[in-house]
Amino acid sequence: MARHIKMVFYVGILLAVAMANGLTLEERFEELSNNFVEMKRILAIKDSRLEALELKVQQHEEKVTQLELALINAKSSPMKLNEISSTARNGIPRTCREAHLADPSLTSGMHWIDPDGQAVGDDPIYVYCDMISGSTSIVHDTETPTDVGHCLDPGCYSKSINYNATIRQMAALAQLSNECHQSIQVSCHLK
Repeated sequence: MARHIKMVFYVGILLAVAMANGLTLEERFEELSNNFVEMKRILAIKDSRLEALELKVQQHEEKVTQLELALINAKSSPMKLNEISSTARNGIPRTCREAHLADPSLTSGMHWIDPDGQAVGDDPIYVYCDMISGSTSIVHDTETPTDVGHCLDPGCYSKSINYNATIRQMAALAQLSNECHQSIQVSCHLK
């Protein structure tokens, strides 16, 4: 009932406006429809312009990130400021994210990075870069399952895990990352 009253009220308002303008209700409805179509067209144009601006902003943000990363490298390296852009472009990136920013066509896979800075500290490391999630995985020598046999007593088995990176490189990568974690999966089977 209330909905019907509201509808009659709105139709009454449209009729009053149309009559005040010397238009029939159908003419006023057609005028409003044309205005709606025109506004929709204008919004579509503005939307396409906004998308183009967003793309430009994204490109500028990527350039700023590259420069920030180059400045971080400059603080940890005695190179001159005029060498920064060529090193960022040609050098080994410090993270997978930096590698992806320098070359967006890179796909996920094994890549060389140098978290502690090029020509500083330890040698570059070969890591797995997931370009979709932006994660970096340092490989180790225990990637495949290991059968430890029967081990009933606490401490009866131990395994040293050797990573494909030095502690210094792993610490540098952790400092450059938003988060850092390690996981080890253990499956126990009672026989």
